Amino acid sequence: MFKMFVMKHVWNFPTTKDALAEVRRCPSMRRLCGWESQSDIPSESTISRTFGDFAVKCTVRRGHGGNRANQQQTKEHSFHRSNQL
Repeated sequence: MFKMFVMKHVWNFPTTKDALAEVRRCPSMRRLCGWESQSDIPSESTISRTFGDFAVKCTVRRGHGGNRANQQQTKEHSFHRSNQL
């Protein structure tokens, strides 16, 4: 389902329902998401719950990544200042 999550954002589908309709309509899009037949596609509620989980995990990771980057920049900045003295 992560592939569909990415597809929804790359192709700018406004809703999960719109992305799901496209996956059901287009066999190549469905296969890109990892489903061979329409019966393999999960329900809209299952996809929505999973998308919510992905969104939370991505937000948390971005927050941690930003903290590490800020810490690294602070260390580099401190190092450069100490060399300038």
